Amino acid sequence: MSMTSRTKTALLTGAAVLAIAGVGTGIAVAQSADPPSPTPPVPSSAAPTPDDMSDSDGGHGGHGKHGGPLARIVHGEATVTTDHGYQVLDLQRGVVDSANPGQLTVRSADGFTATYAVGDSTKVRKDRKDSDISQVVANDRVTVVATKAGNTITATRIRDTGPAK
Repeated sequence: MSMTSRTKTALLTGAAVLAIAGVGTGIAVAQSADPPSPTPPVPSSAAPTPDDMSDSDGGHGGHGKHGGPLARIVHGEATVTTDHGYQVLDLQRGVVDSANPGQLTVRSADGFTATYAVGDSTKVRKDRKDSDISQVVANDRVTVVATKAGNTITATRIRDTGPAK
């Protein structure tokens, strides 16, 4: 199942808002005193891929001359509207602290660390090829897109570009 144009537009708009709001400092957007009622998590096939929010320099932190505002996102959270209702998404770029079949812990350049549940529906790409969590190891540079439901943050997409330099 592919992402609809409306969903993709909402996700990219949310990412742009995060970039403008200073996501590099971890500011969360779209929060209110009365959050909307929880909705079921978006199926991983409807969640954005790291490539949907990638930069043009291959995902290496946006230090290239072609990186736009999205290239500078280190980590952040956004609430987006999808065809399934509201969904809280997390995005993080960083280095793997630990990985195993059930979870992944990532540390960003600013010291922010998050642990993600990893399940059978988590899509993993390593070195631009389909892979699985068993191929993700400590010190690899990754981009993680995750859905958040309550206190659970589940990685839907992991892009592993290999060892950090």
